Amino acid sequence: VSVNLEEAYQKKFLDFISDDLNMPKALALMWQMTNDPALSSKEKHSLILDMDKVFGLDLDKIKKEKIPVEINRLSQAREKTRQDKKWAKADEIRNEIAKQGYEIEDTPQGPVIKKI
Repeated sequence: VSVNLEEAYQKKFLDFISDDLNMPKALALMWQMTNDPALSSKEKHSLILDMDKVFGLDLDKIKKEKIPVEINRLSQAREKTRQDKKWAKADEIRNEIAKQGYEIEDTPQGPVIKKI
C-alpha cells in the first residue's frame, strides 16, 4: 500500500514542478509527506532525497555527527536528574556538556545533543 502512496507523492511533486516550477506547493507537499503516518521513516527519507534533487540542498551529503560516549553518558545522567526533579544538578550537567562543546535541546521526544 505504501509503495502506491510513495508513488503518489512522487507524481504529485513532479506535477507541481512541471506546473511552472510551483515551488511553494512542492515544499508544502514535502512537509505534508514528512508528517504522513502511513509512510515509514525509510520511505520518507527516500522521498526527501528524491525531492532534494530538484531543491539542490545536497541533503544526501550531510554527515551524521557522532556524539562522544562521555557526552551521551552525561546526557542520560542529566535526563535522570530531570526526571527526579533535581533541577540544579541537571543544570550543572548541562553546563559540563556545554564546556565540552555540546548543547542539549529538550524536546517532547527526549533530549537532542548538538555540537556547538
